[in-house]
Amino acid sequence: MSAILTKPNRKPRMFDISQRAGVSIGTVSRVLSGKTDVDPALADRVKLAARELGYSRRSPQRAAAAKEGELGPIAYLLDNATSRNLSDIFQQHFLTGIEQRSSELEGHILFTSCGDDLEQDRLPSIVADKLVRGAIIKGDFPDSWVNKVNDAIPTIRLMSDSLSRATASVSCDNFAATYQIMHYLHGLGHRRVGFIYEKETKRHTSFHHLEREQAYLRCVAEMGFEFHPGYLQTPIRENAGEDVPDVMAKGLKKLIALKELRPTALVCAADAYAFSIMQVAGPLGISIPKDLSIVGYMNIDSCEYSNPPLTSVCLSGEEMGRVAVDLLVSRIQNPDSLVQHITIAPRLIERLSCVKPTLA
Repeated sequence: MSAILTKPNRKPRMFDISQRAGVSIGTVSRVLSGKTDVDPALADRVKLAARELGYSRRSPQRAAAAKEGELGPIAYLLDNATSRNLSDIFQQHFLTGIEQRSSELEGHILFTSCGDDLEQDRLPSIVADKLVRGAIIKGDFPDSWVNKVNDAIPTIRLMSDSLSRATASVSCDNFAATYQIMHYLHGLGHRRVGFIYEKETKRHTSFHHLEREQAYLRCVAEMGFEFHPGYLQTPIRENAGEDVPDVMAKGLKKLIALKELRPTALVCAADAYAFSIMQVAGPLGISIPKDLSIVGYMNIDSCEYSNPPLTSVCLSGEEMGRVAVDLLVSRIQNPDSLVQHITIAPRLIERLSCVKPTLA
């Protein structure tokens, strides 16, 4: 699946269409790419907004020819979990940043889902046919496949979990983010702090969750926190009928079982886990934040509107998208330069889900 999603010089962009239609950027991309799995009413709103804004699609043949001084066409490659990826709120922040920065640089995006290409170990057609000047990759891609893309055109990995680090990348600084969280909780007086995330069984656990766990353990050791093995919870989804709140409830129950030794604060490796903890805490007799302070990662829009509003560290997907475009431009202009790995500094957003501990 491929579609051009933006046009330079403040002509209509995917973001503009999503704002006018009142839908997500992911929905806009699927409608513009001709997918039929979008609700017809939403699809009509997207098409109407595109017409009202004067949006028109460019053919790949025309897209391949960038004028001097223009960025021209670049690819945004996702793995085969396209629907899930594009409906993810954080993913939409990446897309917004990529689109905005490419538009500022006289460029536009060719969006492609690479599930079939991965299965057949081939390059996407827009890469093989050199219809784009470079690519930004986000998803669960094997290094061997990414290396093929990188050999064909300049390539940037976004939020990469690769250990080889052979391809330039832009990611969040998980250690700095975790340090900010733990320093903040320490300042409030918390000394017993837990950490929780879902341990994946059918696919590898997120590299970023594992890195945040490592940072948590390091902060515990270096900042004077108490520690009990039970403070680190990695519950597993045991069957398809379990959802995220069910999984988080298992971890929370084990923390509660520690009784007088239970943590007074809990660091959740993603905002989605924190929201689930909030959902299941009440029925388990835990009041947030009175009995348990909660912190998340990513600072998605919902953090401001949860009950209580969630303290979270901002990892700025939009800024990562913009930086990824700038790094790609650098690779296009200097393909033989040293491979760079850029991490974006986080910022803790304090809200009402954290208070001073009351449990002795």
